[in-house]
Amino acid sequence: MFWKKPVFIAPQSYKNASKKERAKVVNGCGPKGFDWFVPDNILGVNITECCAIHDWMYKQGVKLWEKNWADTVFYLNMKIAINFYNPTWKTLRNCQLKLAFFYYNMVLKYGFEAFANAQ
Repeated sequence: MFWKKPVFIAPQSYKNASKKERAKVVNGCGPKGFDWFVPDNILGVNITECCAIHDWMYKQGVKLWEKNWADTVFYLNMKIAINFYNPTWKTLRNCQLKLAFFYYNMVLKYGFEAFANAQ
């Protein structure tokens, strides 16, 4: 299973972009300058790709609905990662899902500045 990767929801522009193009836009989990403070994993599940897609969508977005859609995709991608890497251990998975919901709420409530600065 570890040789496979989860299939995340992402815009076609992200899928088509090279690693070099992505590196110009994405900066990991957390706002630029504070990405050291926000972990790129949720209790052992790596969510770096989820954060990268979220950054990409913020950069592409202009309208408020696009921010909200990016935040929703971020949450769905975290759930995909959690269910992919932890399909059986229910107690841990429930904790991971609660933390994913916390991450989602943080970007939903406090991501406006990051969204505005991404353009």
